[in-house]
Amino acid sequence: MKKRLFLLLTLIATCVTMIQAADQFTVTSIKGKITFQTAKGQRLPLEVNDIVENSTVVNIPFHAILELVDQTNNKKYTIKAPGRAPISVLLKDNRNSVENLTRQYVKNMLAQITGSGAVKGSVVSEPAAITRKQAIVEESDMNMDIDLDMDMDIDMSLNMNFSKQDLINEYRNFRQECTRTYINFVREAWQSYTGEAPKKMPEEKDVAPVFIPIDDEGEEGEPITYDEAKAEYQEGEIVTAEESTASFFSFLGKLVKKSPKKEKKEKKKVNKNQQLAVEKIHDEAVKEEIKESKAIAPIAPVPPQQGGEDTPFNFTIFGTTYQVRLGEGNRFKLNSVSEENVANAIEQLSGIKYDNLLFDCLKIRKDNMLSDWAYYQMLEAMADKFCGKGTNESVLLAGYILSQSGYKVRLGRDIDKLVLLTASQHTIYNKVAYRMDGETFYLLDGGVDQLNICRASFPNETGMSLVIKASQKFDYAQSDVRTIKSRDYPDLKVTIHTNKNLLKFYDTFLPSCINDEVMTRWAIYANTPLSEDVRAELYPQLRSQLEGLSKADAMARLLNLVQTGLVYEYDETVWGHDRAFFAEETLYYPYCDCEDRSILLSRLARDILGLKALLIYYPGHLAMAVHIPEEVYGDYIMYEGEKYMVCDPTYIAATTGRTMPGMDNNQARVILLK
Repeated sequence: MKKRLFLLLTLIATCVTMIQAADQFTVTSIKGKITFQTAKGQRLPLEVNDIVENSTVVNIPFHAILELVDQTNNKKYTIKAPGRAPISVLLKDNRNSVENLTRQYVKNMLAQITGSGAVKGSVVSEPAAITRKQAIVEESDMNMDIDLDMDMDIDMSLNMNFSKQDLINEYRNFRQECTRTYINFVREAWQSYTGEAPKKMPEEKDVAPVFIPIDDEGEEGEPITYDEAKAEYQEGEIVTAEESTASFFSFLGKLVKKSPKKEKKEKKKVNKNQQLAVEKIHDEAVKEEIKESKAIAPIAPVPPQQGGEDTPFNFTIFGTTYQVRLGEGNRFKLNSVSEENVANAIEQLSGIKYDNLLFDCLKIRKDNMLSDWAYYQMLEAMADKFCGKGTNESVLLAGYILSQSGYKVRLGRDIDKLVLLTASQHTIYNKVAYRMDGETFYLLDGGVDQLNICRASFPNETGMSLVIKASQKFDYAQSDVRTIKSRDYPDLKVTIHTNKNLLKFYDTFLPSCINDEVMTRWAIYANTPLSEDVRAELYPQLRSQLEGLSKADAMARLLNLVQTGLVYEYDETVWGHDRAFFAEETLYYPYCDCEDRSILLSRLARDILGLKALLIYYPGHLAMAVHIPEEVYGDYIMYEGEKYMVCDPTYIAATTGRTMPGMDNNQARVILLK
C-alpha cells in the first residue's frame, strides 16, 4: 500500500513539474527591440536565453519577431503579431505560429545559444520573472517580411494596455528608421548600368480565318479562307459592322449556290471523338500566385495640428478625377540630380506632412480596385500636375509614393535627368531593361541606354504585376450602342455600351508574359473580368435568351454569336501591329481577330455558363476549348481527366468540336484560364 502511495505521489509530483515546465519558454531568437514588463511595471529589453513564462507581459513592436522553445513539449513558437500582452495571450493570435521539433534538435539548439560563455538560464517559479544572462539585444536586420497594410485591423483585446496611439507611434518610429536607412544608402549607392535592348514579341504570320459557306437551305459548302472570300467580295461600301457582317455572309451563301459540286456533296457531320495532341499545358496562367504590394505606410491620417497637410488637390486620369491632400507646403525643388540633392529631397518627402498624401493615394487604389499599372499611371498623373509634366521633381515624387506603396522601384539619372525604373513580376515587351542584383528593372518612360542607378531598396518591396484581378472603377463615359447578332440563331441578339474611360486605360496596356512563356500573355487578357457596367447590361440579355438550353446548346449559340456577329480583320491592317484585345475592347471596336474572339468567348463561357475554359495556341492562330458536362462529339483536349471541346470562333459557322483546317495539333499548346 505504501509502495502504491509513493508511486502515486511521485506521479503527481512529476505531472506538476511537467505542468510548471510547460508554462516556461526559453528565448532562442529576437529580431527587433522586444521588451518585457517587470512586476514593478518597468519595461526592460528581452534577450536571447532568457526564460519567460505564460504570464510574462512582452511588447512586440511592428518590426519584431520573437522565437521561443518549450523544452517540455519540444515546440517552437514564433510571435510576430504586434502587441503588448502576456505570452499566453499573444500565442492565441492566429498570425503567430507553432512548430513541432525533435527532442535532439531542441537539445542542440539550446546548447548552441548557451555555449558561448553565457550561463545557462535558470528556471524560476516567480510569476513573470526573467533571468538576465546575455548583454546584447540583437538588432533588426530590416530585411524581414512585414505583414502590414494601411487599414490593418488591430485587435485591442489581444494588446491589453498597448493603445492604438502606442501602435501608431511604434509603427511611425519603424517607418522613420526604414527611411533613414534608405536615405543614407541613396547618398552613396549609385552605379553605372547599361540597358538591355527591348525584348520584342515573336512575330508570326497570321493564319487566315476560314469560313464555311452555308446557303439559305442550310447546305454547307467547302471551307473558304478569309483572303479568298475577300478577293471575290464585290458588295460595295458597307456602313456599319453589323451590315458588313450580314452582307458578307449573304455573299458566302451565294458561293454555295453557284458551286458546281453542290449535288455531289453531303452535309458534313462531326460524329466521332478525336483527342488532340498538344505539346504543352501552360498552367502558369492559373497557378502563378501574383504578389500584392504591401505598403509600409501611415496607418492613420495626421491631423493638421500635428503637421499633416489638409489642402485638397485634384487631378484627372482616364476621365476620372481624384483628390488627395497636397498643398503649397509640399512643394520641393531639385537643383540637380546629384546623390546629395536627391537624398535631401527624399528626406523632405519622408516628413510627416506627406503622410496624408500617401494615405490618400493608397485609399484611392483600394477603393477603386486599381491594378498596379493603373496605380502607376495615377501617381504619374498626380505628380505631373503638381510638379510639372516630366520634371525631375515629378519623377521623384511619383517614385517615392510608389516605393512607400510597396513597389520595387529604383531611381536612375542621365546627366541632368531623373528617371524611374520598375521591377515587374512578368516579362515586359518593348521596354529597355536593366539587370540589377539578379532582377530586371524596366524603364517604362523613355529609352535611355546608359544610366547611373541608385540601388537603394526599401523593406517589403514587390515587383509590379500587370494582372488585372478586378474591374477597374473609372468614371463612366458611355460609348455609342453596339448591336451583335448571330447569323444562324437570329433570335440571339444583344445591344451593348462600353466605358470609353476604361478603354483609354486598356489602350495603354503593356504587353507581357508570365515566366517568359510568350503563350501566357493572352491569359492576362482572358482572365481580366468585364467591367461591372458591361456585365449588368450584357449578361441579363444573354442569360434570358439562353435560358432552358443545355450547356452544349447554349455554348453552340455563344460560339455562333462571336463567329458571325463580329467582323474579322487583321491587326496589321487596323493597327499597324499585333494588338490583343481585352474582352471589353472586342465588344467596342468594329474589327477583331482570332485572339480577340477567343478571349471574349472564353470570358462569356465562364461567366454566363459557368464552364471551365482554356486557350489553344497554334503558330499564328488562337482558338479555345471548354469543358461541357454533357456528351458532345468532336475534337477535344484531355486535362486532368476532363474533356475540353474545341470551340474555334474564327472557324466561321463551324460547330463545337471542329478544328479549323490547316491547324497542326502536334504543335498546339494549351493555356489554362481561371
